[in-house]
Amino acid sequence: MGSGGARRARGYLVVVALLALTAYGAGDALDVVPGVLTTAGSDDRSAVPRVGAPPTPPPATPRSPAASNVSGPLVVDGTAVLPAADEVARVPGRAALAAAVAGPLRNPALGPSVALVVQDYATGAVLLAIDAARPRVPASTAKVFTAFAIASSADLDARALTSVRSGPAADQITLVAGGDTLLARGRGTPTAIAGHAGLADLADQVARELARSGRPSVRLTLDARAGAGPAYAPGWLTADVRLGLTGPVTNLALAEHSAVPGRPSPADPAEATAQAFRAALVARKITVTGPLTRLRAGRLGAELGRVESAPLGQVLQRALATSDNALTEALARRVAVAQGAAPTFASVTAWIRGRLAAAGVGVNAVRLADASGLSRASTVPAAQLAAVLALARQDAYRSSFGDLIANLPVAGLSGTMTHRFRTAATVAGAGVVRAKTGTLTGVASLAGSLVDADGRLLLFVVMADRTPGPPVGGIDRSRAALDEVVAAVASCGCR
Repeated sequence: MGSGGARRARGYLVVVALLALTAYGAGDALDVVPGVLTTAGSDDRSAVPRVGAPPTPPPATPRSPAASNVSGPLVVDGTAVLPAADEVARVPGRAALAAAVAGPLRNPALGPSVALVVQDYATGAVLLAIDAARPRVPASTAKVFTAFAIASSADLDARALTSVRSGPAADQITLVAGGDTLLARGRGTPTAIAGHAGLADLADQVARELARSGRPSVRLTLDARAGAGPAYAPGWLTADVRLGLTGPVTNLALAEHSAVPGRPSPADPAEATAQAFRAALVARKITVTGPLTRLRAGRLGAELGRVESAPLGQVLQRALATSDNALTEALARRVAVAQGAAPTFASVTAWIRGRLAAAGVGVNAVRLADASGLSRASTVPAAQLAAVLALARQDAYRSSFGDLIANLPVAGLSGTMTHRFRTAATVAGAGVVRAKTGTLTGVASLAGSLVDADGRLLLFVVMADRTPGPPVGGIDRSRAALDEVVAAVASCGCR
């Protein structure tokens, strides 16, 4: 069998192994809509298969039930599918790599503005850089920057608290928002990320406390002040919001409020959640008088009930897997504000750039208008995006940011990569490419890792931000052309 046939066979074997050995609910969120990406429903259990390879796995945690090590061999449920990067032969050669991608890079569907970076994971050496210093619109690959800022500075096992407290007045109770935007309307599901905590469970607790204290009638107040700020970033289109292509940034929402095309998010998810909680109390024979009010000032009393979200790391992984813009923004604001930033897009993006700079990444050419990449005002060089990916190699970040990068969506299998790398020209990347996708009209990007034909682990970034429309291009053609570039790297030993 020739090297190309062997590579395709290996890709198929990896796909089969992953499907056969890994139990997961593949994310049905597809990166198909300009400027936004849909999210899985509230009963999503875990959309991302976990692939990694520490020789002796560390103890499992709620955040990482099968901890990954991106420097090891590709392992599925303890079975080595591909060898470790440092166990194979030479690093791919620059000239051979350039020759392998030359044809795919000329695809007219990519347009005239294309950047590519390929970097060896084991050594950190940049193997190929094509026009990598010029800033380009990153689309959702900008979420890699946000993921690093969060993972490098926050406790990924931390959980967002939604609580109810007495006060301020004697006949009042207050629903206190704490950053969970994936609440279930009914009961929570402990194994879920979306819907981990449920309003029904919170209402049960509060109803019991009110009955115990002889308070069958109350007024309901909403305290959504924590981290409250602008709902929409500069550059976000009103039409996108109205169509359900993104939702407002909030600190309290039900999972069902996540915007999807054709089903916009409520204009005020926090208030909609409070109204749902009111209905849950009434269903439990608690009389709720008067209209819902917002807490502006006043002291709160004893806690009457609480529910907690899934761990931050799991929620962040979901945001990356489904490319949920509003969820990413909410997480970034929550963590940034806790570390002293103001709850504004400008302050949060300044915090992200500060975290990158503190890790040694040059940020002079990095312009971020939001944390999600939805705004076209954001521009970043491919070299800087690759530099952030490479931070996953460092011991200081390997178990946090490295874990996120190791578990990005898998080509042909999960998340926003479910329906990609399935053609004859791209199947070499199926099962061995993991990447964060980015799509806007006229923009296509991918950033992540792959295992090449020799079993070498590589990091890559490819960006095209002037892709043509139909019939030459269009979203589907441009993304397919991008996949062919990455598949060319994956199928090439390139000695």
